[in-house]
Amino acid sequence: MKTRTILILSAALLLCGCADSSSTEQSDISVTQSTATSIPTTILEDTSEPTVELTEFSPVTATMDIRYGNNPDNLNGIEPTGFVCTGDDGELYFTDLGNTNHIFMKKNGVMTELMPRTGSCLNLWEGDLYFISNTDAPVGIPIPVTNYCGDIWRYDLETGESELFYEGDVYSMMISEYGIDMRIGTQEKETHPEYGEVTVYSMQHYRMDFDGNITEKKNTLEAFGVYYGEHELTVADDMYCWHNTLTGEYVSVVSTEEAWNISQNGEWLTWTDNGKYNINALNIATGERKYCANMSYIYDYVWLNGELLVSSDGAIYSIGEGTAQKRFISGIDDVTALSLFTDGKDIYGLSPNGRLLRYELDSPLVYTPVTMWEVSE
Repeated sequence: MKTRTILILSAALLLCGCADSSSTEQSDISVTQSTATSIPTTILEDTSEPTVELTEFSPVTATMDIRYGNNPDNLNGIEPTGFVCTGDDGELYFTDLGNTNHIFMKKNGVMTELMPRTGSCLNLWEGDLYFISNTDAPVGIPIPVTNYCGDIWRYDLETGESELFYEGDVYSMMISEYGIDMRIGTQEKETHPEYGEVTVYSMQHYRMDFDGNITEKKNTLEAFGVYYGEHELTVADDMYCWHNTLTGEYVSVVSTEEAWNISQNGEWLTWTDNGKYNINALNIATGERKYCANMSYIYDYVWLNGELLVSSDGAIYSIGEGTAQKRFISGIDDVTALSLFTDGKDIYGLSPNGRLLRYELDSPLVYTPVTMWEVSE
């Protein structure tokens, strides 16, 4: 499979909605930043090309549950990712985009600033909050949308101390019982025939265990941290396939040329086409499929209570069997959500001006955005 890149257009199209980075309210949680360097790591390049015998797709059964550091849809859909994360006791952790850009916690209706630091790809694991942060730049919302790049930081929720956990150009990460899946890459300037000078991000998929050992994962950039129990989504013979880590078996799913922005939520594997105009959902336990074609442009999608919600053309669509039922968003002028997130109860949208909004379902056909970050007003 060819290496995939992300193009960032010229500076005229870059940041919109970046705000003052000063905090409007002092946190009552002590924050101390560690001076430790990145954890020691050993790069183990996976250069082998194993002989794979692919079988045609058939329903796959998981015999074990996999715990994640965040909802997979929040981390593995279309970028930008991971600005919302839910705790075990209902706490909500989020980056206050469009205002302070700092990381906050909402618990029992009370907003608290955890630290005066910006962050994306929030993951909660064993009492620590992991996130990607660049000390030289706040989180911004570039156009076209792309990932935020930085180091991995870890914040101890009990002590209120933060430390640099891994130093490198990390574009996105997902934490699970398999470890820390990361996209790491480089950026170079190139000349585009239509847009002129652009920045090209070339990324590769790595997995790091919690002791700091890193393994490079070959040809799995789009199948990024996608698991279903003991099954790991990987690439073989230009096909995305499920690899049973217990038996070693491989079951083909879909061609790499046909599927982008792949995410797994429960039994549903979801992906868009190359142009982000069509979306597919496959129930890998039953073989059931859902499909929606010819949308104007798919910005992001998220599963909520068994329903696939898609942001496209200034509205949220509910994807049914071969059809799309339009659920209108009301209450603001520019209603296109660049990214969608969920805490399992509500959905959250990132607006083009950088505001992170919570959407309330007022009726079966209307979602209304609500500015919920009272501390930021």
